[in-house]
Amino acid sequence: MNSQPKSLKLIALLLSVSVLLQSCTVYQQTTVTLKEAAQLETKAKIITPSNESYNFSNIELIDGQFYGLALKTSKTHRQLKDIIVSGFSTKKNYVRINLEKFEFNQIYLEDVSKSRRQTGLLIGVIVGGVLAYLIGSASHELNNHLFDDVKFQ
Repeated sequence: MNSQPKSLKLIALLLSVSVLLQSCTVYQQTTVTLKEAAQLETKAKIITPSNESYNFSNIELIDGQFYGLALKTSKTHRQLKDIIVSGFSTKKNYVRINLEKFEFNQIYLEDVSKSRRQTGLLIGVIVGGVLAYLIGSASHELNNHLFDDVKFQ
């Protein structure tokens, strides 16, 4: 026997999807220099000559050297573990990667306004879908109860 109504399962699924998709980041179409990226202190995506991409939470300039901060659980950390700088105090759960030992072609910064719009639109669509489903289910149930005793000839 199914103890949970289908509507609760649908709501849980849609909320899970919305949480997962909120982590999506939209990047600007124009490239910047390392110096500009360090000054703006925003998320950055670096593209290598072999077309690999690495995401950093921000880029820092310390004593004339550029470093990228990456989450310890990120794909970037796993792929670039050989050039992680130890001995520097960094934010908790982040590693500092020396970008001077790293060959790349392009740097793209996060487009904060587009990322927020995309997240807002996604949440709106999900909430609208849940409301439409709930209203449709409620009206179907209401129709069933209203016309239980009515017999059409």
